[in-house]
Parts: sequence; C-alpha cells; structure tokens
Amino acid sequence: MRLSRTVMVVLAFIVVGCLAAGIGVYLLEQNKRSLPAPLQALLGGKLVKVLGQAMYPTLQDGQVVTFDTRAYRDHAPRRGDIVVFAPPGEKARLFITRVIAIPGDRVRITNGVLAINGQTVPEPYVSEKWSYANTWPVAGNTLALNSNDYFVMGDNRDQSMDSRSFGYIGREAILGKLLR
Repeated sequence: MRLSRTVMVVLAFIVVGCLAAGIGVYLLEQNKRSLPAPLQALLGGKLVKVLGQAMYPTLQDGQVVTFDTRAYRDHAPRRGDIVVFAPPGEKARLFITRVIAIPGDRVRITNGVLAINGQTVPEPYVSEKWSYANTWPVAGNTLALNSNDYFVMGDNRDQSMDSRSFGYIGREAILGKLLR
C-alpha cells in the first residue's frame, strides 16, 4: 500500500510538530527557574505567599515565591535547601524554612553556633545574631536524626518557628523546594 504525497507531508508535519513540542517542554522544564512565578506554577510549581519574617532577609514578608513540587522525586532534600512543608500536627498551614540537617546527622547548637556532625557550620544567610533558642537541645547534648528526619530552621532565627520548637519533620511533610 502506497501513501499519497499529501498523507506523507501531513505525517511529516505531525512528527516534526510533536518533536518540537517535546523539545520545547524539555527546555521549559530545565529553565523554569528563570520564568516568571505564574509560569513556573504551570510547570509543577506551587505559588506560596511568604507570611512573616522567619526567612528574612532571604525571603520578604508578602513576597510570592514558587516551590517545585516535583523536586524530590529523584533525590532527597539536601542541607541548605529552602523547603515548604506542613509542620507536625498541622495540615492547613505551610511553613517555609531551610534544611539544616538531614537523616543521620548529629545536631547541636551552642550560643547561636550550629554544629553538624561535630563541625561548626558557617551560615552566611543568617544576618543577625540571635538569642531565641540559641542553644539546642537545651541540655546541650548532641542529637542524631533518624532515617526520615530533617531539622529545619528559618534564616531569621529569632522570628522563626522551626525544629527548635516542634522537633524534626518527616520526609513526607516536605512538599517542595524553592525555585530561584
């Protein structure tokens, strides 16, 4: 059976069109961080309005940011990631903080100095000396995170409700990663 020239041209246009659309979607996915927030949301992002000063100066009160809801399909959250999550015991509110420690890490904070696995961690994103809960745990010992635990804190430590107050969060609570 022989196809007419017209049918072959139509099929060629369909194949080229599908290929171009596929390449376009791939390029958008790879470069979604450079797109405006509403377009990022169309590509698997979640728009979230920042309420409060917990992440100041990194994020501003009232700022609208986008979180990639598919960021952790292929890998676990990493230290330094800014994540959105539902805090323990709450489903209606979402919090935005930074991942400080990951499963298996040992955490201690003494007079505002963070130590992970016995090493002092520089925190250039913390702009002010902090006094609220600046020793954790209160007993001063080091605590180890279990295989599903993440320790999170806001960048503005005196204005942040985080793992120092509600404890570790489980991996299942993390809903996405900030797109920058």
